[in-house]
Amino acid sequence: MSDAYSGSAELYDRLYHFKDYAKDCLRLRSILATEGIETGANVLEAACGTGSYIGHLSSHFRVSGFDLSPEMLAVARAKLPGVNLFQADMADFSLLEPCDALLCLFSSIGYVYPRENLEKAARCFAKAVRPGGCLVVEPWLSREALDEGRPTVQTYNDEHLALARMCVTKVEGELAAMEFEYMV
Repeated sequence: MSDAYSGSAELYDRLYHFKDYAKDCLRLRSILATEGIETGANVLEAACGTGSYIGHLSSHFRVSGFDLSPEMLAVARAKLPGVNLFQADMADFSLLEPCDALLCLFSSIGYVYPRENLEKAARCFAKAVRPGGCLVVEPWLSREALDEGRPTVQTYNDEHLALARMCVTKVEGELAAMEFEYMV
């Protein structure tokens, strides 16, 4: 999956312009507080992409993140100078010191397959979080939420860019295979 966003990393934030990361992060902060994770805690985001979540969380926590895609990390580094961002696979990473909380958001866990890799990721996540810490994994779409074969389109427009991304999802066994086409 390292190349899933290689040709579109610079377009990602524009495609998700409608996503309210700030609101999502208020909910995340509430979840973390309920689980005893205090302001200033060390929070790591797995599959951080362009860094939109940790950008919003950085004023409340010591944040870091990793992603498999060097292109997504390049966008995140430009947005978040000074934040520790590194390239790693969710199924094969380790930390020098455990974090207080690990986040895996926006269905990123759905990119981890086959099942053996999902089990490896779960073990890496467990080792990465200190005893008494918190792990938040936002699940992949349920089978019922997938509208197989129906095309969806996301768009973005400004004075310099017109962008459309079309997607058709197919179910192949236990996998949701998403085919993307871009018009820029």
